[in-house]
Amino acid sequence: MQPARTQTLSEKGTISMSLVNETLALARAGGLETAPLTDAAGIAPAVLLAPGARVSAAQYGQLWSGIARALDDEFFGQDSHAMKSGSFIAMTHSALGASTGRQALQRAVHFMRLVLDDLSGEIDFDATRVRVTLSHRAGKPTPTLFAYATWFILVYGLVCWLVGRRIPLLAARFRCPQPAAAHEYQLMLCDDMAFDQPATWFEFAPGFLELPVIQTASSARAFLRNAPGNFVVK
Repeated sequence: MQPARTQTLSEKGTISMSLVNETLALARAGGLETAPLTDAAGIAPAVLLAPGARVSAAQYGQLWSGIARALDDEFFGQDSHAMKSGSFIAMTHSALGASTGRQALQRAVHFMRLVLDDLSGEIDFDATRVRVTLSHRAGKPTPTLFAYATWFILVYGLVCWLVGRRIPLLAARFRCPQPAAAHEYQLMLCDDMAFDQPATWFEFAPGFLELPVIQTASSARAFLRNAPGNFVVK
């Protein structure tokens, strides 16, 4: 287990330039010009050139959503099958029909399995934890941490919203190597992370499983106007 980090005021609710650059690299790989995207998100050119700079949650959320729309892929080209624009809306409406957190998680994970070809999740329940294990298709390269985190944010953010609680994330393990900006992922995910592991998984406290789904089609309209960019930052 890695020691807990103290989050500074400058880090709280913000995203580092290293993660912004990872996101922009995926946009460029998809053939996009990035200047219009950063301009639309209110990220000044001078900020992009400052390695220690950070952007607000709102700016990064706008950048995230703008790239997804421009690529017509809410998974940013990180899977053989594009997650077409509107997929997250469809997943939300599918999960709205769940009655509990358990069912909502099951529906979200199942939806992602239907949409993506290379990355899929399996859920294991016991009395002390809920583990979601991610596997990737044989013959495909090991996903990057950004790909794993993208999958996690889409599923986790939705389920937290559905039950109206922040679900405690206890630990995470990844098959990929540790990136230079690993501490930034700790800010978004959890302190207990390890890399170059035999499997990739996320482990939650189980208290949310029997919580009722409290959201409705009416509340979903406001939620979906800015999702998933609105919950990228913890």
